[in-house]
Amino acid sequence: MIRVSLAGQNATVPLTQGSAISIGDFLRENGLAVNELNSDCDFFVCVDYDANDIGLSRRLGFEKSNSLFIRNEPIIVRPENHKKKILKDFKIVFDMGRIPTLNSNVEYYPQFWPNKNGLESTHSRITNKIVLINGNKMSLISGELYSLRRKCIQEFEEIDLYGEGWGIDFGTKIRHALSHYKIAVINRHYPKLSGLRFWFKNPPNWLGKTQSKLEVLMKYRASLVIENSTEMITEKLFDSLFAGSIPIYVGPELSNFDIPKEIYIQVKPNIISISEGILKSQQINYDEWRSQTKSWLDSAETHDHWEASNVFKRISTVIKSLV
Repeated sequence: MIRVSLAGQNATVPLTQGSAISIGDFLRENGLAVNELNSDCDFFVCVDYDANDIGLSRRLGFEKSNSLFIRNEPIIVRPENHKKKILKDFKIVFDMGRIPTLNSNVEYYPQFWPNKNGLESTHSRITNKIVLINGNKMSLISGELYSLRRKCIQEFEEIDLYGEGWGIDFGTKIRHALSHYKIAVINRHYPKLSGLRFWFKNPPNWLGKTQSKLEVLMKYRASLVIENSTEMITEKLFDSLFAGSIPIYVGPELSNFDIPKEIYIQVKPNIISISEGILKSQQINYDEWRSQTKSWLDSAETHDHWEASNVFKRISTVIKSLV
């Protein structure tokens, strides 16, 4: 059995809310013996940059030929993921959820099909509000969309907001701002101060945290889905689809992922386009949308591309081929 040292910033982080399942669990399911960093292993897998883990892997004797890097965060979250001096030490770099290109190894962002599907329900939904579920985050690196979320919250009275971090005190906000300024500078990015937009302003319609994103989304006919950046697609779009909530989507161009245009409303990252998307969501025939969405999510091709077990089966196959 091939022995894999699994490390990195997100090596043991659960892949979905309310679950303890991590990347290591899927690698084990596919016949790999997963361990913490040690010299007895055959292969090194790093999930997002961690200086200590990468340094230790080199001291333990892992070389480029038996090292794989999984890039699971965009540059605005973990800029170190994109430094050439780091990536050159890995045989293969897998990009999760990014638009496929000829010169990269891109995998679909792993998704989890819920046991309870909102598309099966015919209950009445809130139609005069749009739900937005996100934590209050920040980045001062160009390309972030956190500040757009905050602007939308201030601009649109119809948004009901859920998530963590929206009630933090002024001192904590100052510390966060200084920390992210430092992150940008250290990683040689000119700090984008527009990332502070509405950071110090309290949201008008914050309804608190949520224990179940799916349960909340199921209450609403439509949801505003704004990715962390336009660099990659994550679980956010699928959360809305599974819940039966029409997604008004800001992120990478979804046509590049062969997702049917009938099941989402793609808008540009500006207030005018988002406003038009909200209006369009009210005009959609909901029963038709639900039927088309369910058909796509239930298809064998969608499961093959996106389901987490299949994503990591393909990555496991690559690891085995390199040992």
